Amino acid sequence: MSVTISADGWIAEAIGIYYEADSFGPFAKGQPKWLVLHGTAWPNGTAVGIATSWADEVAAGQLGASTHIIIDKDGTYTQGITLANTAAGNSGAADSPRASYLPTDNLNMYTISVEHCKYATDDSDILTPEQVVTSFALCKAICEFCNIPKSVVTIQDVSQGGIIRHADCDAKYRSHCPGPYPFADLQNFLNGGPMFSNAACVQVWETYSPNKGLGKTRTTGIFNEWRNQWIAGHYKGAPSSGEYPFAFPDGSVGVAQNFGSNTCTWNAGVVAWL
Repeated sequence: MSVTISADGWIAEAIGIYYEADSFGPFAKGQPKWLVLHGTAWPNGTAVGIATSWADEVAAGQLGASTHIIIDKDGTYTQGITLANTAAGNSGAADSPRASYLPTDNLNMYTISVEHCKYATDDSDILTPEQVVTSFALCKAICEFCNIPKSVVTIQDVSQGGIIRHADCDAKYRSHCPGPYPFADLQNFLNGGPMFSNAACVQVWETYSPNKGLGKTRTTGIFNEWRNQWIAGHYKGAPSSGEYPFAFPDGSVGVAQNFGSNTCTWNAGVVAWL
């Protein structure tokens, strides 16, 4: 996935919905040091819808919360503030603890904010595979553009900079944020490994597959083919059907399963994608 960041901090592939006034101004030299991951906790809130609401508030002179980027469940994303400027999403309440390594003043002056659309008000929904692809690619590109260390919270030391959670900025009121996130897989990806691990594949299968829990959920040849394709970087989509009988041109009958707009067929050990 391509992420093209211009010299002034705008991402070419992002949907631009702007609320630049909702900012504390440009970053100081040597900042930002941390990239903060958020969940929106916004029932049915889309990236475009949330960004538009923030833009409308700014246009009406009502400055409030803002983040640089919002990633939708389909993997598309919006950008409202250049990466060269601060946003207004990470300060944290005065009575709320923050991670000991973080500065004690306005955290927005040190952080980039990336939101992930989550419908549960406690951010408990897992990221979609499409969100993971976009989030990982953005984390890598933003770290390289902003010179943020590619260290992920819970996996490596982030005290001198890295990728952290909103909960690390505000442990009292945002302890749930960003909710489930594949931190270990992100660190592996930033270290040059594959984007998805076996654990991530199993989690997606168990979340989306209609035939999960039937005793053969992850023992079929089609599952192994789908998983191997994904780990190799060829994501075919989340499972959208169970296995079903499939008639081949030679008259033989095997099985097939649908994944997004793709179909995988299996017949006597021979696999094919339609």
